[in-house]
Amino acid sequence: MEPKDILSILALVISLNSAFLAWRAERRAKEADRRAVESVRPFVTTGVHLLPNDMSVSLSNDGVGLAILTQVALRRNDGNPTTSLANLVPSSTDCRVEQAIDFVQSEYYLRPGDTLPLARAAAANAKKPDAALKHWEESLRGIALEVTYRDIVGNPFTYKRTFLENA
Repeated sequence: MEPKDILSILALVISLNSAFLAWRAERRAKEADRRAVESVRPFVTTGVHLLPNDMSVSLSNDGVGLAILTQVALRRNDGNPTTSLANLVPSSTDCRVEQAIDFVQSEYYLRPGDTLPLARAAAANAKKPDAALKHWEESLRGIALEVTYRDIVGNPFTYKRTFLENA
């Protein structure tokens, strides 16, 4: 075998090795990108507060990434969906809804750790907080919430909950 043949074979081996190393590096980079995207996933959840001094329902992002809410729908049983909890929880002589958000925009942004109050109620008569709390609890029972949202790279997610389902 001539020296130029040996050099040609050596060059071929080096080229194949370089191609293999480049392929492996690209595969690892894609895997790292996938893990990085998963590590900034938002996690939307709700809080239902049933205390005489805190009758409220809130929506929060307990994940580490931005949640872009694209749809919030609430309904009771098989009724038509609505965009506000106030439409499903009426005020009464015992309890009045003081604050409620009506989701009318196409997008809402919920940063990691943010909490958004969906509705807040208070006793209509300060001397009857137990009656107000009972009304609030019964009014929330069975209301279904569905939130459609996405993360910053566009991955879609859905959060569903029925309030006081097993209470």
